[in-house]
Amino acid sequence: MSSGKDAILGFFRTRLKRFAVPAFVVLIVSLSAGLVFFYLYRAGPDYAFKNLRVALSTGNKVRLATMIDFSSLSADLVRAALVAYPQDTADEAHQAEMRDEAQRLALRALADGKDAKPEAAGPRRPFEPVPFVPDDVIAQIATGMRLEKAPSAVQIRSQFTHYGLQTDFPLRLLMEHRQGGWLVTRLLNAQELATLHKGATDALRAEDEAWLTDQNEKTMDRMRAHFNSPQCLASMHLVGSRQEAMLIVKVTAENTGETTLHHVNLLCEVRVDNGTPVYSRQLNVVQRVLSGGSFSNTWTVVLDPGSEETDRLLQAGPLFCTVEPKVMSVGVGEVLYLRKEEKYKE
Repeated sequence: MSSGKDAILGFFRTRLKRFAVPAFVVLIVSLSAGLVFFYLYRAGPDYAFKNLRVALSTGNKVRLATMIDFSSLSADLVRAALVAYPQDTADEAHQAEMRDEAQRLALRALADGKDAKPEAAGPRRPFEPVPFVPDDVIAQIATGMRLEKAPSAVQIRSQFTHYGLQTDFPLRLLMEHRQGGWLVTRLLNAQELATLHKGATDALRAEDEAWLTDQNEKTMDRMRAHFNSPQCLASMHLVGSRQEAMLIVKVTAENTGETTLHHVNLLCEVRVDNGTPVYSRQLNVVQRVLSGGSFSNTWTVVLDPGSEETDRLLQAGPLFCTVEPKVMSVGVGEVLYLRKEEKYKE
């Protein structure tokens, strides 16, 4: 019986010797290949891209400072912005200030990116300030990032939506291998971004200005109804042995509006026969005129007899004038006025 066991054990020992060495070699080769593959992966763009996405998602500015050349990206953006928005004073010092501001905005967006929420949907008020980028721009970029490898370059593509401008902005970044690792070095489509931003901003301004024009036209229609068919008479007088100069302006009109007129502010333009304006002034009066009633008021404007405007009025010959309402109080506490254009704020 023991001889049978010995024979079996001998058989397996012989087989084991035949396969043990090759198997060990295969194991070593496999481990080595795995380590090489792992090293190449850690040293390659895929691993750098993964870390970049994590750093963006968490707002890790320390890590991002080693992975993104913010100075180079800011320079790309400033050069493109100066093409889209030419400035006469864009010398090197001014460009440096713009680059610093671009980097400051980028760092602020990173700091706010972790907790930023998408902008709530809703109607935008005309001339409402529009931020340079949306609050959640970093989150949008991190979510949409994808790596594109080509023989000549490694690029990162992404995009974000600017809700205020109602525009989608694509991003195309160059990632290069530098000493110490992979680095995002260029904003490849900086000019496209600047052009898109200017086009969207111009369209928004045109939309706001159209709204403003429409509102002012509606307001003017209402004011003209309360100040219908105004007639204006103007004359110039010297009194007191030419020691005083007085401009007399008389205005009449009809209140054809549906409510009472309480107060009116008028822009008066005094003109000569050929229509050339020679003097302008705001005229105010508190006067209660019921619907269907007549408005009439005379203003006496005392002028310096030795001033240029007085000489111009005295030498102009026969005068006439026109008036246009600018502000008026009607009804019960309602004030009608022409809206002024507000400035966009960054």
